[in-house]
Amino acid sequence: MNPFSMKFYLLVLSFAVLPGAGQAQTVSDSVFTRRNIVKSGPLFVFRSISLFYERAVSERVSWVGGLGYGWEFYRYDNNSTPVPSPGNYHFERITVERRHYFGNRSRAPLNTFWGVYSRFARLTMDNYAFDDKGQFVRNQTGELLKEKRQIYVLTPGGMVGGQARLGRLTLEAFLGLQVQLPSSNRPFSPSVAEAMSSGGLGVRLGLTAGYLF
Repeated sequence: MNPFSMKFYLLVLSFAVLPGAGQAQTVSDSVFTRRNIVKSGPLFVFRSISLFYERAVSERVSWVGGLGYGWEFYRYDNNSTPVPSPGNYHFERITVERRHYFGNRSRAPLNTFWGVYSRFARLTMDNYAFDDKGQFVRNQTGELLKEKRQIYVLTPGGMVGGQARLGRLTLEAFLGLQVQLPSSNRPFSPSVAEAMSSGGLGVRLGLTAGYLF
């Protein structure tokens, strides 16, 4: 994630979690009879789509389910090595979250919350094969070799954030700390794919817009 995107997320998060932040914090009790939100992350901004459904099961607790899909293409065209088609990477991901809303004016699914979550992703890389020197690998007839790999990643984590409303529209921002547990210790090589397929501690930043009903 570039520095500008990170600063933007942190700015939105700071406004979302501030107590008394305007109309979103002074809603009447009748608003909380609306216990469902459908929401989405920034579509296509990071070459991904994320859709979520949140359901309040009590005054303070809600559950969230999510589906995500993302992709990236890698082009290697140059004068010395014509490449017939780009390499590609994509992922499918499911997310389950349990949230607890806290604070005097918070009731699920609005205002400040903390939560725990688990994500499960299947990452697929269909890319050209390279040797240790970064050169294309060819078969006996001189054709470029491709290799297709899959990695599964389990990612548990915790988060804190806020969800405000404007009428029926909602805006949410959150910050999470997570651990990525990949099925392989050999991550994919390009930047985005490498970040998602590597193990270890990481940060999850999120921004969604949704509809309350």
